[in-house]
Amino acid sequence: MVSMSKAKMDPRPLPKRFYAAAHHAPHEDGFVITLDGKMLRTPQKKLLHGASQQLMQQIAEEWNAQKDVIDTDTMPLTRLLNIALDRVPLDREALLADITNYGDTDLLFYRAPMTGDTLIEDDAAVELAALQLQHFTPILDWARDAHGMRFELTEGVMPIAQPEASLQTLKALFAAANDHELAALAMQVPLLGSALLALAIWQDAITVEHALIAARLDESVQARHWGEDPETSAKWNAKCRDIRASAFFLTGK
Repeated sequence: MVSMSKAKMDPRPLPKRFYAAAHHAPHEDGFVITLDGKMLRTPQKKLLHGASQQLMQQIAEEWNAQKDVIDTDTMPLTRLLNIALDRVPLDREALLADITNYGDTDLLFYRAPMTGDTLIEDDAAVELAALQLQHFTPILDWARDAHGMRFELTEGVMPIAQPEASLQTLKALFAAANDHELAALAMQVPLLGSALLALAIWQDAITVEHALIAARLDESVQARHWGEDPETSAKWNAKCRDIRASAFFLTGK
């Protein structure tokens, strides 16, 4: 998957900002990013280019937003374009396999067990189950009506087998993605924990904000009952940044 940036994995100090200003500019390949007039390239030395002026403008803004150092964790659109140009052409089948594997373990298939040892746990489970019904079921209904995919549901976290025909349909839908779309999906699916939520965003069946609510139902219920953990909240906010960026990269919205 592609959700973690090189900056997060690399223990070395972040590189210092070395340019005064970033701009997007017209080019025969669409639009490019320039740093003080010099065209930016990917880690594999390809010209960093894109067809969407709006996207390239947003990428230029990511570069201009850097202060003393360049932190690619705060530059998800730049990371996605690098992935689309450098990695997807080489790793397409592996990325597709990672995405479609969520067809077996998708968040939407696993519902809150209606048992508990204390009243508060029972109340939380009831609340979570109701929210899952409200937010998950419409997506599953859409997958059935729009694409003929039917999936099995279960309580708890033990894996459950899914119909092979539905898994093959899901794989075919993602296989139709172009390199830019696949880069965004490869980031978005693991962050959401759901291939179906990402598919619904891509096909304009739901908004990214609806998907964010659905992806965090469990944590939201826990926070209401036992309080919000600041570290967990910070991690979720970083995920939201990347999910929103991948949705914009995917759909232009």
